[in-house]
Amino acid sequence: MKTSALSKRVDDLSMKIVDEPKEHIARFDDSSFTDAEKLLFRKIEELQEQYGARLNPEVLEANKDLIFKAHEILLHYAVDTFRFTLLCFFGNPESQRDKNLFTLFFYNFLLDVRECLKEAQKHPESEDDFIRLMQKYDLFGKLSRIGGNADAAKSGVENQEYDLEKTEYSEDDDNEHYDRV
Repeated sequence: MKTSALSKRVDDLSMKIVDEPKEHIARFDDSSFTDAEKLLFRKIEELQEQYGARLNPEVLEANKDLIFKAHEILLHYAVDTFRFTLLCFFGNPESQRDKNLFTLFFYNFLLDVRECLKEAQKHPESEDDFIRLMQKYDLFGKLSRIGGNADAAKSGVENQEYDLEKTEYSEDDDNEHYDRV
């Protein structure tokens, strides 16, 4: 048995005996932030101590700049951690070319998601609207890439069902990719 086949078999068996997957959340502790950021978070904590965890609309309005800045900081740390992790997984974090390409694709992805969700919020949730958005943003084609079925994008993907659980690792050449079972 090849090493890769043995490794896959061990992974398959270990997945069968694993408990329910738990949600893993990265945590940033006090040492993660600059002194100015710590001061900002302390001011918000003081507001919460004074007015309770759920700030009333007047307090929110009066302190919205502080709150928005705190959200911006947390989002910045979360996105940077996510970007760095993915770049390490898919590319070389030491390569400026890889950083630039990854950054272009990543932020274009985020813009596409934002535009699609923004448009989706303007319309009632219906199957016709869902299909229209899928077509407009070429999500059927992208779904076929995830499923490894490029021909499906050309021939009525709307009627194609995908089971992402039936995707397995295959080493048929030097490139790693996933094949449909």
